[in-house]
Amino acid sequence: MEIIKTGLPEYPNAELEITLKSGVYDGWCSNIRPMMIILPGGAYSFCSDREAEAIAAVYLAQGFCTCILRYSVRRSADDCGLGDLPLHEAASTVRYVREHAEEWSIDPNKITVIGFSAGGHLAASLGVHWNNRDRLTMAGEAVRPNGLILAYPVITAGSTAHRETIQNLTGINGFSEKDSLYDTALYVGADMPPAFIWHTYEDDHVPVDNSLAMAVAMRKAGCSFSMHIFPKGEHGLSLSTQEVGGGPEDVRKWVELSVDWLRTMKLM
Repeated sequence: MEIIKTGLPEYPNAELEITLKSGVYDGWCSNIRPMMIILPGGAYSFCSDREAEAIAAVYLAQGFCTCILRYSVRRSADDCGLGDLPLHEAASTVRYVREHAEEWSIDPNKITVIGFSAGGHLAASLGVHWNNRDRLTMAGEAVRPNGLILAYPVITAGSTAHRETIQNLTGINGFSEKDSLYDTALYVGADMPPAFIWHTYEDDHVPVDNSLAMAVAMRKAGCSFSMHIFPKGEHGLSLSTQEVGGGPEDVRKWVELSVDWLRTMKLM
């Protein structure tokens, strides 16, 4: 196993922790591995460690290489809004991984991005804007994820939004005309990558309406998705294991369900 800690040439505040692994998993052996890019949550004010290394560990065990992106955040209300800076950092990360695919023995056509809460918003943003040159200067196939995993994601920017997340992007307290720029459900098109979405019904920080809005938008656009809503559990459960603070046992099934989906979509 090799661990690479580096930055992005264009975005010095972004930090990458890449883990490359080879060997036999579940009876199969390949020199070429799929990649899981991990975007922790934290309302764009920090990057949660509970949604970083622990997530990498479970996908490493499934034969993936992993890359944790600690993207730029707004640490103080006195700072200006982030705008599309995290989106550019996420896109640059996908491109960076693809550029090194041969060197790192990664399949460039099996790059999945997983995001939690605000990280889910960032993953969804990349999913809807990867080919939008009005939002991404580097837009194009090089930055397109092959799949998305959205874990209790922030999606909407209206009444069911997580206000802190949206405000850290706009830099404006309260509702503003800029909010709709960050409502990812409004931008879903037929070219959005397939997604695995999960949420808990009891989430009172990021209401389940967010995931439902994404599912409806993807259905209307003809985009493939798998969705799982668990009846119990608060926001930010990560793996829902004792290692990351506990949670309902049945929520832990999301990892196995996601792996089944990844196999079905031929992303691993």
